[in-house]
Amino acid sequence: MMPVVMILKLDVLLSDKVFDLYSQSPWVTGSQMAAISDWSLFVGLELLSEGDCFGAVIHIYNMLQQLDVECKRIPILEHLQTLFKSKVFAGRSEPQRSFSSIFELFCGGAKILQAQGVRLLHRSKPKETCVSSKFSKISLAEMHSSTTQSFFHLYMPSAKFWTRLTDNPRIVQRYTTHENLFAQFPPSDTIRRAEEIIRPEYEGAFPIARLNCFAVLRLCQDIMLAIAARFQVLGTAAWPPGMEDIGSPSVLHIPSGIEPYVKIEVAVKCVRITMILIDGLLDGYALTRKRSDVGYSKMWKEHPDAMRPVVVMRDTIAEVCEGKKVEDFLWKSM
Repeated sequence: MMPVVMILKLDVLLSDKVFDLYSQSPWVTGSQMAAISDWSLFVGLELLSEGDCFGAVIHIYNMLQQLDVECKRIPILEHLQTLFKSKVFAGRSEPQRSFSSIFELFCGGAKILQAQGVRLLHRSKPKETCVSSKFSKISLAEMHSSTTQSFFHLYMPSAKFWTRLTDNPRIVQRYTTHENLFAQFPPSDTIRRAEEIIRPEYEGAFPIARLNCFAVLRLCQDIMLAIAARFQVLGTAAWPPGMEDIGSPSVLHIPSGIEPYVKIEVAVKCVRITMILIDGLLDGYALTRKRSDVGYSKMWKEHPDAMRPVVVMRDTIAEVCEGKKVEDFLWKSM
């Protein structure tokens, strides 16, 4: 569900006249197209932030690459991970271990301080009534992009954006009103400078301004639903032997042939359990290896039973993404 403020702003945007002579001028029409593009990206990023579907896919893919389980590089997931790693991963870089803890931070988990040091608070199911969880969840829409400026500042440059425009960190303190700012910096020159700043968002192999978030969301949904379906078919065979005898979660016993159980929430549970298993295995494996051996490239070959769910996810992601092209997830240039 979209936030109330977004709905109100969309109502204002849609209520404007667009067929009068004024709206048909090239300058205004260009501004309207820019607004449509900004809104599409902002709404799309908000949708990607909802739930844990997108984050789960990126975290799974990173784990597959870090564990070196012979997972082929998938171009679209490579681009998405590079573009959003500063938001999806706590610490702004791809984690090489503690996969479950870092995934929980993306889902809205919090850090708690204990006598032994900082420990991550795990939640197998995020509490909707928990205020700290709701507001600590990472939002992809908060990325530093021009669309964020458009949404929050009604196309008036924010203080940070003025600093980028002028390379002067005290510019807003010196000129307290927009009239004074534009008197010092003519609009034509300001627009040219803004173009230089914003242009990288539209250029390159995978520019954020051209990202079709709706196609990305559909891909992630397809991946997660396929994971749930695969684990349903395999049942306990998808997990290390003995897990059903130690009070493991009910997700290990997904009823076969019942369609409602093939859903994203079930797939996220499978991801959580898998990451916890792998983190435990990594901790034990690290005790017998040098600190410099952080790749664990041979671990899955030495512990094939423990790596069963990882292999299932690897094969499922490869199958869903087969034939997918990067350009399928970018809006086409006119």
